[in-house]
Amino acid sequence: MTFRPELTDTSSEHMHQAFFVEWIRQNHKEVFVFAIPNGGGRSQADGMALKMEGVVKGVSDLEIRWLDGSKRTLFLEMKKVTGGTISPDQFKFMSMMTDAGFPCVVGFGFEDAKAKFLEFTNVPA
Repeated sequence: MTFRPELTDTSSEHMHQAFFVEWIRQNHKEVFVFAIPNGGGRSQADGMALKMEGVVKGVSDLEIRWLDGSKRTLFLEMKKVTGGTISPDQFKFMSMMTDAGFPCVVGFGFEDAKAKFLEFTNVPA
């Protein structure tokens, strides 16, 4: 048996994102979701190495790709239920992707992210 903490409005962004990824992987086999690790505390050396490898500030937390050959993609930026804000770099990335035809949404917690995903896919809740 795996311990699974209760998800609340005060749970961390990490926890809400983990619940969302688990939910989408269990319920939506038509998509592939993956995290884009571009935040968090790192040493200066690690930050420089990641930047050299292509890590870019502001890139959304999750990319969701449909596996039906349509090349449909959705970027999802996860935020805490309360107090989460979009940084200027995140706004710039989302604007650039939207202008290029790749939709972006911000999920303020698991339930909001789930609702926005379902709205995007036109699937009733």
